[in-house]
Amino acid sequence: QSKASLLVQTLKHLEQTFTSLVYNVRGYGLYQGFSLHSAELKQQLVSKALEDEKLLLLGAATNSIRLRPHLHVSADVIVLLGEKLERILTRLAEQR
Repeated sequence: QSKASLLVQTLKHLEQTFTSLVYNVRGYGLYQGFSLHSAELKQQLVSKALEDEKLLLLGAATNSIRLRPHLHVSADVIVLLGEKLERILTRLAEQR
């Protein structure tokens, strides 16, 4: 499995699991993005990612996140990203 398909699969899983938070996974190869249902949610995700998981996310527009990993990113790092995002999204879903 390619790293790009692993990343897309990871993000699609989050989109299906957290339908009230995440939608519109999109991109090409390792350059991927997704949207959140509000600007407030995006800000909460970016803040919690940094504070709770030491994960720096790149916000885009009012409610989107862009992922631009290094082209030599490992599959293990993509799996770790998915785990961290899932933990954060779980906490955000519980707050709603």
